[in-house]
Parts: sequence; C-alpha cells; structure tokens
Amino acid sequence: MSGQKLSFVLLVSFLAAATTAQWMDSPTADLFSSLHKSLSKLASKGVEDMLAEEAGEVGVRDKSREELEKVDDDNKDDSASQESAEDDDDDKSSVNPLLTSGDFFSLFPNIFSVLQTPSLKPWWQGDNVCKETDEKEEKGEESHPFLIGKAHFTSCKYMPNKYECITEISERGKPTRKTIVTYRCCHGYKVKPGTQSCQAAETKPIEELAKDLGAEKFLDMVKQEEMIDAIKGAKTVFLPKDQAMEEFLNKEAVATNEIERSALDKKAIILNHIVPEIKETSDMQNNMVLKAEDGFGLRLSAYPGGMVAVNCVPINETDKETENGVVHTVEGVLTPVKHDLAEILSQEKFSKFRELLQEHNLWDTLTGDSAFTVFAVNNEGVDKLDPSSSMCLATILRHHIVPVTVCSKVAPESGKKISMADLGSSWLHMANKDDQLVLDDKAVVITRDIVAKNGVVHEVDQFVVPTSGQPASELMRRTKHTRFLDLLEKAGLKSEVDKRKDITIFIPVEDSLDELESMEPEKLKETLLNHIIPHKLISYDLRNNSPFETALNDAKLSVSNNRNFLSSLIGSQAQLTVQCIPLTRVDGRVCNGYAHEIERPIQMATDSILDLVQNDESLAIFREILQGTKLEEQLKAEPPKHITLLAPTDVAFKDISEEKLEKLKTDKEFADSVLRDHVINDTLCCSGVGASSWPFFSTVTTSSGRELETDRSRGRTMFGRFTVTSCDKIAKDGVIHKIDGVLLPPEKHVQREIIFKRPNSEIILAGFK
Repeated sequence: MSGQKLSFVLLVSFLAAATTAQWMDSPTADLFSSLHKSLSKLASKGVEDMLAEEAGEVGVRDKSREELEKVDDDNKDDSASQESAEDDDDDKSSVNPLLTSGDFFSLFPNIFSVLQTPSLKPWWQGDNVCKETDEKEEKGEESHPFLIGKAHFTSCKYMPNKYECITEISERGKPTRKTIVTYRCCHGYKVKPGTQSCQAAETKPIEELAKDLGAEKFLDMVKQEEMIDAIKGAKTVFLPKDQAMEEFLNKEAVATNEIERSALDKKAIILNHIVPEIKETSDMQNNMVLKAEDGFGLRLSAYPGGMVAVNCVPINETDKETENGVVHTVEGVLTPVKHDLAEILSQEKFSKFRELLQEHNLWDTLTGDSAFTVFAVNNEGVDKLDPSSSMCLATILRHHIVPVTVCSKVAPESGKKISMADLGSSWLHMANKDDQLVLDDKAVVITRDIVAKNGVVHEVDQFVVPTSGQPASELMRRTKHTRFLDLLEKAGLKSEVDKRKDITIFIPVEDSLDELESMEPEKLKETLLNHIIPHKLISYDLRNNSPFETALNDAKLSVSNNRNFLSSLIGSQAQLTVQCIPLTRVDGRVCNGYAHEIERPIQMATDSILDLVQNDESLAIFREILQGTKLEEQLKAEPPKHITLLAPTDVAFKDISEEKLEKLKTDKEFADSVLRDHVINDTLCCSGVGASSWPFFSTVTTSSGRELETDRSRGRTMFGRFTVTSCDKIAKDGVIHKIDGVLLPPEKHVQREIIFKRPNSEIILAGFK
C-alpha cells in the first residue's frame, strides 16, 4: 500500500473514531473532539483525488519498469506520464504522500498513549507510606568460595498493607550484607479493597475499641490496676475476650505452664499482653517470639487454614488500629511463660519418661532454643509399654517429639485429623474423638498446652508405637509376608532379625518361596542369612554398585543400579537389583533398619565366570575360541570384580562363515579382539537394560571400546543386533548373558551414491562404510 493510501486509511479510521468518541463520556472523547475538525479538513480532499494520485503513482512505477526492460517509448502510457508530471509540479505527490506519518502524528502528542489504560502506580510508591530500612551482616563461615566480585540478590514480597524487599550482597571473604526495606501504610492509613493507595482508616481509642470487640473486662482489670497508660501508645495489645476473662477470674489461676497452681499477679498478666512495638499480622511469622512488656516471650504459631496462635491461644480479630497502636483479640488469657521444656519435664509425674530421654541421648535436644512439641508419657503410661518394644525405644521416643510447636487447638473437628512429622520423620496423627484429643487412635491427651519457653508439652496416658518403631517380624505380618516369616521361624532366625541392632533384610515375594520351603533347616538358615545385611541401608545407599557383606561369614551381595538415558531424561527411577534380582518395593522401615522386597529368593554364586563357561554345554564353541587368549589368562590370574560377559551360544556361530569361524579358532590375537567386544567392565543385569526410543538410544561400552546399542522391549533384551536368550547367570566375578549372535568387527565396504546427475554425466560420492 502506498504512503498516500495508508495515510488516507488512517485518516478515515481516526475520523470515524473521532466521530464515535463524541458520544463517549471520557477524557478520550475530549481529545477526539478537538481533533475532529482537523481530521475532517484533511479528509475533504476526497476519495477521487486520492485515487487520481494513486493512478499517477502507478504510472511512475510502470514507466520505471518499462525503462528497465527497454521497451519502445511509443508503448508508454501518455496519460499516466502526463499525470505523473503534473503531480511532480504539485509538491511531487508521487514522492510525498497526501499526509506523511510525521505530519499526521504531529497533530497530537501520541494518540496511542490515549488509547492505552494509564499505568497505575503501586500503593507503596504513593503518599502516606512509611519506609523502614534494616541493615545487618550475617557472620559465619565464608560462603561463595568461587565468587568473583560481588553478587547482588534481591527478592520482594507483596502483602496487602506491606511491601518488603530483601537485598543480599555477597563478596568473597566477607560476611553477607542483608538490607531489608519495608514499605507500609503509615499508622491510620490502609490500602482499601479496589484501591491502589494508602487511604485514611478509622482509628478509635482503645477503650472504645475494646467495647466494640467484646473485650471490656480486660480493660476493667487494667483500670483497676491503674495501668491504662501502659496499653496506650505505639504498642501491640492482645485483648482477651470477655468470656476468657470470666473463666480466668473465676479460677483465680491459670492452667497453662504451671508446675504448681497459684494466683498470678494481675499486673504481670496485663504486661504479658503488651508488646512495646507495633506488630501487624503481616509482620508475624511462624515460630516468631515477641517480647512482652514483662520480659517474657510470646511465641507465635501459624497453622493450615489461617489459624494463628500466641502461646497456644488462638488469635481472632486482627489489626484493629487504635490512635497510636494495634490490637488483636485472643481466645484466652496469656500468662507469663517462665519455664522451658526441661523444667516442665522435671516434674515427678514425668520422671520415668525423662529417664528414657536421657538414656537415649534425647534430653539435651530439648534444652536448647529450638522449639519442640513433646507428647510426654506419664509414669503410669510408661509402665504399660510392651517389653518387646525395648529394642525400638529410641524410635518410639522420637515419635513423641515434633520439631515445631503444635497446639491442641489446631486439631480439627471430630472425624478429621492433623498429621505432623516427628523427630524421626514418621507421621504422627492427632484428632478429636469423643471429646478427647487422641494420638494415632490410641494415646489420649490428659493435659493440653503446657506452654514452655521453647515449645509446648502435652501429657499423654501411653506410648504410641509408629510403624518404624516395630520389629521386622511385625512389618512382615502387616505386609502379609507370612510365608517368609515362617521360614525365619523354621531356621531359628526370627528372634535374631528382631533383635539385631542394625539390619537390612531382603524379603522375597510370597509366591517365589516354594524352593526355600523344601530346604532342610541348616541349608535354609544359610540361604536366609544371605538375605540379611548387618547394616542400615536405604535404597539410596544401594546405588553405588558396591558389594555388601551378608550376615553369613564373608559372603557378599552384588547390588547394581542401572538407568538408561531415556529414563534419566524423563526422571524415572533407576532399576535396583541385588544379584540381578529386581527390587519391587523399597525402604520399609523397622525399628532397627530397613526392609526391601525382591522378586525371588537370593541364590549366592559359587562359581567363577570361567567355571560357568566350562560347565555349559551350549557354549562349547565359545569355550574353544576363548582358550589360549589373553582374556582367558586375565580371567584366570586376576578375576575382575565385576564384568558382564555376552556369550554367543553354539547356535549363534552357525550364522558366520566357516572361514571366519576357523580364523576365530586359530588366530588367537584376532579371537581376543573379538571376545573383548563381548565383555562389559561392569555388572549389567537384563533388568538394568532400559527401553530405547528414537532419537535417544542407550549404549554400553565394551572392553575393547566399542559402543553397543541396548534395548529392552516386547519381552526381549538386545545387545547390538542380537537377542539375549538366557539372562543373568550369576558368577562370583560377574554375570553371563547368552546371546544369539556373534559381535564381529564391522566390515568396511565401498558405498557409491549419486549426488548430482545431468544427461551424460554423474557425480558419484564414494566412501567406506
């Protein structure tokens, strides 16, 4: 489209927009109305004039093309040439359109800026905003040892009435400097819904606010103690509701954090509800401790569903502003917390529980600054513990300690439960049941929310034993591995499995035990001991392809872990095997270790790879070729720790020529080079060969350095072009797979390819392949 035509289209479009804008009630309408006259005048030139000028422009274009093609001048369009000349005389319209883009858009500053919604300035960049800056250095061990120069990291967090940016500046060899800049509406201002500015908010005297919130009785006590000035100013006040105050005044004592019931000083109670600084909910963090006016701590706890508690007392209405401070209402009275967990657990009723904690090195854990929840079993409950659980006491005790503050109010309504991770990472469940607070549907909480400086204690009537605190025999009962459990009993190993200090046990699936059940007790015991490793090994520990000694003398289990490129790409788990037996389930926790399920019983290898080759009738030709080679000498002299041998069967050799077979038998140097293409310097079980899919192909490297593609699909395992006919023959020094072909060196041959052809001529690319 020519410049004139484009300008005309734009002109008409804006003229229509200007006409329409006259009906609009907006600032845009005023602008369009002021432009309407100018646009109308410009448009008065008319469509006819525009088309005429367009025709002249076409004439010039045609003329230029004809000159280039050197067409006779008599064939030129005279009218077009004449009109073009006239146009040249009249401001050279063929060069300058009716209205240039610069002329057009100079009529107004920027029409597109008017059509856009004006950008709104965020509230923290507006008026009535107070800014706070806190700078500090984080000392400690030198971080960022590979850092060159300085590194700046900034992260910002937005909240309805607060905007906070944290900048960390790291420099090698120096402490990290952290700057926290906080923007918030100044006191008496709020960001109201639907606005982007700090606007004046209603504030009231605390006396009036307390009346509105149903918390007058606390104010009455404040007035009686002549402490009204103590709750005024730039402070945070936790106001107990009237009902909570009535209960407190009627009892004249507080059940929370008491070792002996006694009436508390009312002035101390009042001061314990006052924090000498403004703390809105946006400033509160889980496990934060605020310092009250009396010097004692107020620990904040946040829970799912938005519940926030202070010293285990839920907070109700929040962020109610007084003339100078802020008020939050609470469901109960906050009494000063004077004791830590160790002091609370030093009570006589917890003496036996305390002794167990000390015996299992858990007592010191509770004496630091970190916050814990302790479900403390009273002396009567300790006496109920089954003696058979003595081996698992450390795990059971950890189950009663949670590394966060958990208050009883967080427990949901009847029929639901809340789950928390204990000190040993097992799940502990708490629920309301028949008006009682119950742990794991067993232990009943007798006394709730005994708040400490560093956590909270709940008194319970008995121990709760987690699944991870049960012996291996109990795990087998629960998972229905009863046949294997019976075999352990028959071999006299059940008690040993339960009482071993550290254990990893491999449990075969139930339908694979027929052969073991027919064994004599002594042979059975020897076999079962090879399913036990006297160490705690989770699945992660089994990933280093190292052999592990079993409970049977010096016998070792070969563990392998294989994952091909495709499975790595999609993030699937590696296939773990023990003696080439796949693990079907892993990391079953017992009190003294772990249990892993396997596809079938473990049979220990007694022969070497050479022994297996010598005794296998289907490998006669392979055995003959191996004899006298350097590979055979190496296998005899220094058996490798782990190799995989791909052994072609006698049938496989029928597919090669007699000449090639004869050379393999007689030329030992050639035979040695071919045989090394059949050796992988690692243990690779059939189950460790993954599926391949274009364009991702899994490969293994043979002893000779040759890359072999591998694949496992449709029930077949492939190495190169050949299929494994027999998998996983385990030897003391590796594993043998029989294959149906011989991995001969690839032959070079000339390949011709025509890459360019014309009549009577060809260009041929020739090369070796």
